[in-house]
Amino acid sequence: MYDDSIIVFYGDHFGLSKSDTKIDALVSDWLGYEYTYDNMLNIPLIIHIPGTEVNEKVSIAGGQIDLMPTLAYLMGFETLDTIYLGRNLLTAKSGLVPIQTHMIKGSFIKDEVVLEMSRDGIFENSKAWNRYTGEEITDTSPYFKDYVKAKEMVELNTFYLYNDILRRVYVENKDMDAILRQLDGDDQPQTKMQLFYLKSTDEVGLGDFVAYMKQHVDKKVLLSSDDLHALLTHFENTFSGVSGEPGTIKSVDQAVNADYLQIKSRIIPLLDGVTGYTKLEYLGYTDIMVRLKIMDYTSEQIREFIMVNDPYAIALDYTDLKSQSNELLRGETPVFLYGERTEWQEALAKAMGAYGCVDSLMPIN
Repeated sequence: MYDDSIIVFYGDHFGLSKSDTKIDALVSDWLGYEYTYDNMLNIPLIIHIPGTEVNEKVSIAGGQIDLMPTLAYLMGFETLDTIYLGRNLLTAKSGLVPIQTHMIKGSFIKDEVVLEMSRDGIFENSKAWNRYTGEEITDTSPYFKDYVKAKEMVELNTFYLYNDILRRVYVENKDMDAILRQLDGDDQPQTKMQLFYLKSTDEVGLGDFVAYMKQHVDKKVLLSSDDLHALLTHFENTFSGVSGEPGTIKSVDQAVNADYLQIKSRIIPLLDGVTGYTKLEYLGYTDIMVRLKIMDYTSEQIREFIMVNDPYAIALDYTDLKSQSNELLRGETPVFLYGERTEWQEALAKAMGAYGCVDSLMPIN
């Protein structure tokens, strides 16, 4: 059997988590240098080919998705008359692997370079290094396009999975234009958005909010918090109908889960600043409004964030909205007036090109 078999050893995922501080310290001590994400994500792929003397090391960055086309090539298939993802690692000239589980979306490994996207959502604050030498790369600007591509690859993957795109194309024979029209519908932002604020620890308030959303089944609302990620995570854990211990097969109450998903689809998180945007996406929120304080960011950082992330809308205070009249208001992303303002300021904001207004905090009743 050994002489007649191609044998593949592949580590499905890492064994020792860097996020565990104890493990991080122990492995760093054993290595004699800092245990990095590069070390952690360096998963072995070893292929034994019978009847040959091939002894070759391939250093192209790849992942599990590349196994099928690589093995097909070794079995003599130059091309494949089927749908497949990934690429043949033995003929690829370059490799780009997006990382999103332990790094922020947009991080990647490309050939000899590892880029770790900054957790504040600002690309220029990211760090990169040579994965062979460990030497830091101080100028990350040449890798911006790779960052955008890595982020788009992850988002395209999510889009295909959550919308069952392959079935729509190959079973229902729909083209992408028809699919996008069906998915997008006529869902345009309302010009006046109701805003609710809840503390992340407010159990009673969260219950009242859920009851309100069940009573107003046609409303989309903005939700803000002192810790939005914690609040929405608690919302999911409490109201999704999913139960079970981590690491086990969980049970789902389908009726409760349907109610939860219906409410979730009508919640637009309102995030203060760009930090934490990707974490909300990981929770499954695709429509996110971002409140920007212009003094916290450069114009280039704002343009870059909007271009890469395509948020649902931007919220600006009146003073900031006036200062950005030649920038954000002329773009495709809707801009909303936020905070206290007079009727005159609201009218002027509309005249300048603001799409709509965020209403004052609404009572839950």
